[in-house]
Amino acid sequence: MGELLNLVGLSAGVVLYTMLLTMVVRAGRKPVVAAPLDPLLLGTAVLGLTWNLCALPVYELPKVGFAGPFPLLSAIGFSALGFLPAVVVHSVLRGRRTGVRGAARRTLAIVAYAASAVAAAMHLYSTAAGGEVPSVPGMRLLTYTFVALIVPLAAATRGQPGARRALWAAALATFAVSALHLTQLHAGDASWPVELLGHHASLPLAFGPFSTT
Repeated sequence: MGELLNLVGLSAGVVLYTMLLTMVVRAGRKPVVAAPLDPLLLGTAVLGLTWNLCALPVYELPKVGFAGPFPLLSAIGFSALGFLPAVVVHSVLRGRRTGVRGAARRTLAIVAYAASAVAAAMHLYSTAAGGEVPSVPGMRLLTYTFVALIVPLAAATRGQPGARRALWAAALATFAVSALHLTQLHAGDASWPVELLGHHASLPLAFGPFSTT
């Protein structure tokens, strides 16, 4: 059940982020639309699609006899996954504005992107050194960073509607749990609820930027 759910979830992620990418690109091409192409929505779609497209062969091909692992593909996928919550944080801090205003908000955005960049560097270094991918310290860095950012983000966005704040907070918390699960490197077979929560946190992150537009 866990393996089937994993396959269905990753496939659903590909479809969801492909639809998001199509919507964003089409909206940006319409001359009658007042708002230009949103780079955060575009980044969310590209990052989410990259993660799911990389995760599908990495996790599923070995189950049908194809030799693995795929370290470089894994590093690219996990790097994309790590940047997704940073884009959500950026979107939350931006709100309906065109940019992030205020030193405190800029600092939070920088911390989010810096953690994602460092984690991505750890994945790539581990790949080059012949180590395990994802990098366990890199995934733990993401977990601790985005859990720690929830409280200051709530303080910085206290003027936002409660439902919107609940959505992005839940998305970041789910991602943190997922990142912690993925540090286990599949040492054993997990139950289907663990597989669902552990592998598919990118799905609620797809709606994070929409909650602030």
